[in-house]
Amino acid sequence: MSREKFKLYFHCGAGKTGTSSIQNALRLGRDELKKHNVQYWGLMLEFAPVKKYDWQVASESKRFLKLNVVEALVQVEEVVRESIAIAVKEGVEAAVWSNELFFGRHDTVLGALKKMEREGLSIDVIMYLRRHDAWAKSAYVQWGIKHKTYSGKVKTFKEYIKERPVRFFDSVKPWVDAFDRNFYLCNFDEIQDVVSHFLSIISMDGKVRSCRVNETPTPEELVLRKLFNDRVAGEAMPSRFDQLVGSRTIDAGLDIANIIDELMPTSDDLEMVSVDSKEDRRLVNEVLEKFNQKPLKSDRLIVQNAEFSHEMMLGYLAQIVINQGVKIESLQKQLQDLAGKNKS
Repeated sequence: MSREKFKLYFHCGAGKTGTSSIQNALRLGRDELKKHNVQYWGLMLEFAPVKKYDWQVASESKRFLKLNVVEALVQVEEVVRESIAIAVKEGVEAAVWSNELFFGRHDTVLGALKKMEREGLSIDVIMYLRRHDAWAKSAYVQWGIKHKTYSGKVKTFKEYIKERPVRFFDSVKPWVDAFDRNFYLCNFDEIQDVVSHFLSIISMDGKVRSCRVNETPTPEELVLRKLFNDRVAGEAMPSRFDQLVGSRTIDAGLDIANIIDELMPTSDDLEMVSVDSKEDRRLVNEVLEKFNQKPLKSDRLIVQNAEFSHEMMLGYLAQIVINQGVKIESLQKQLQDLAGKNKS
């Protein structure tokens, strides 16, 4: 099989459109994909046949972004070219590279991919978009609360979104311009199962199991994460909360049931996002229409008040107390063992 018959599927987001679920399904289904002569190359080409650079680790995107654009393009082209050569020799017919990081950072990869396409490589670019207001709410939960990406206490939705207006078109346009004939722009809101939809594009639907990850946290969990992240001065990774849940002080006057309502957006807040993104939505819808996709909707989203459950919160806290007790007991035993060794 020649390189010209090899297909590279490049999935670049956008974030909060099921990207983690797609990537998880591909990662867990690597063996099944292999049976059908398809490879999954991961987020940062960590599963590509060729491993040459320290950024080829799923968690090392920041290292990659530190490269200047010229270095990044050269290194990406080198890894992809050499990986394709090996894959073709092994009888592989297609590969998937998926990372929403490149939705708004096309300059580090697009040029290299386009150059190889002009030389005969078949590349399909896949991208999902969703309505601006719904995306704003999901993004706030992820990067405003769960993974606090700024300094200071956790901001309310109003505070957070005011500093981060939602815009898609400028991130979409470079990819559309470069890969007009081999571009899939899909309206996430019209798709029931985004993993199955993606697998159908790469002709693997029914061959790889569909699964969802990154489900929206419950109101109770969000409140706990908010309280925890408030005590982290700078950026707070979700893993910090996951590994160690606790606080140094207790506010006896804290009205815990109202915290989630104060944080989350109201219907009016989301309407402001919709109004603010009107022009961007018009531009995006023109592109969606070109790809025979339904336009992003702009009707008013009705937000239901989160049903805060004191019982569920108590359940969370009970489990946390037990887990912390087990950790403390383990640490005490280690200290006793160390003390015993020192005495002897």
